[in-house]
Amino acid sequence: AKDINDSGAHLLDIINDILDLSKAEAGKLALNYEEVYIGKAINKCVTIITERAQKGGISVTTDIPKMFPPLIVDRLRFIQIILNILSNAIKFTHEGGKVHIAVISKETNGEVSEFRIMVTDTGIGMSKEDIEHSFQSFGQVDSGLNRKYEGTGLGLPLTKKLMELHHGTINIESELGKGTLVTLTFPALPPSGTDYNQYD
Repeated sequence: AKDINDSGAHLLDIINDILDLSKAEAGKLALNYEEVYIGKAINKCVTIITERAQKGGISVTTDIPKMFPPLIVDRLRFIQIILNILSNAIKFTHEGGKVHIAVISKETNGEVSEFRIMVTDTGIGMSKEDIEHSFQSFGQVDSGLNRKYEGTGLGLPLTKKLMELHHGTINIESELGKGTLVTLTFPALPPSGTDYNQYD
């Protein structure tokens, strides 16, 4: 019964990823902007993946300043982005490895203009060609990895689309056998004229 339930949940995840990616590519995935406190949202994501990390003998650490102003994003999509990147980092990191997530801000004229979220792992790493291939739909690095590390190859393409919808960017630096650094850059504010929920 557990295997059936797990298989059903995995299939549902695949279907949802396909639907989200299709909507994003068709320009029909709307964002609901609101104020999101980065530390709180990321810690929620870390809590979600902690059990998986512990089972794999992987430590997850964070470095997030407490005094950041809120980020204006779609809360659910922001969490989806972070979970996708953290899940990949854990999936491709061997037992005893480490995953670290840090956040920094960039100021322009005395005000925060962008946030950078950096996820570093000590995993298997990728070549430059593998990185380019990983952003293609259903494009896991190779058939060997597909067999060893389960996945659909939709996580990074969907994450890239979601970042573009937020007018942000995703950058990957990696070296085979030495790990990966994923940098997510979000503008501090959405495009002018965008309505969003504000909290006191």
